[in-house]
Amino acid sequence: MIGYFRRQNNLFMAWGAVGVLLALTPFYIKWLPAQEFYMKAFYVALPAFLGVVAGRVFSSWWAARKLRQMDLLLYEQEEPEEFIRVFAPLVRRAPVNTIEYVNGCVKLAYACEAMGRFEESLLWLQDVKPEQLQLHGLAARALVANQRARDYLLLGDTQQAGICLAELRELWETADGRAPALASGLKECVRLVQVWLDFLTGEDQDEAYISEEMELAKNRIYRAEMGLLLARMKMVKGDREESERLLVELTEMKDVFYTGREAARLLGRLRDREN
Repeated sequence: MIGYFRRQNNLFMAWGAVGVLLALTPFYIKWLPAQEFYMKAFYVALPAFLGVVAGRVFSSWWAARKLRQMDLLLYEQEEPEEFIRVFAPLVRRAPVNTIEYVNGCVKLAYACEAMGRFEESLLWLQDVKPEQLQLHGLAARALVANQRARDYLLLGDTQQAGICLAELRELWETADGRAPALASGLKECVRLVQVWLDFLTGEDQDEAYISEEMELAKNRIYRAEMGLLLARMKMVKGDREESERLLVELTEMKDVFYTGREAARLLGRLRDREN
């Protein structure tokens, strides 16, 4: 988190050190000169160090709060364009060899995805090198591979989506036994990409799984995407009534997310067929 606010972090630590020393000044001004020379440095350095630690703790809290406010723009207030405006400058300033940079690019790609700008979403991932991270490398690779897979699925590029699926499987096998929590998440990513890809290639339609994903979605962007995918499955199956119900619900978001606009388009096509 602090990686996005390095300048502010340094200022908070400096202010912490200065603040503690200023607070001690009324006492130190008479007491310190009477101490041995070598002890004077200790009595100055110790409170200054404690001030730096306090500044770092405050900086972490402040950074987490700022990021939470930005995340709310995307996941709850549903303002992906505003999220990109305020968050992108922070990501561009972050060192490229950090998890903050990788995670930030994935979030920005997700915001573009929400608006239907899939090519732009892929551009945010173009220069990301998660394999170069010494720490969190496996998790970072999983984030990037999963986002790319989603973009290619939404673009209908089954070949590239298949390549991403193979990478996700490889990462799952690597994480299995080493990072159980990551492996569990990757297992779900692999299953979703496989189900989605099977539908696009006409091999299978696991409606029950997509319906479950829609119901368990933690934000409206993902819920809407799963709802749209389920509606498309229902249309292919010939279940007009259920597909129309899903599409009508999704059209309420046509001014915010691409899913709403696409749902309106599909709903119009569905009703034209009826007439």
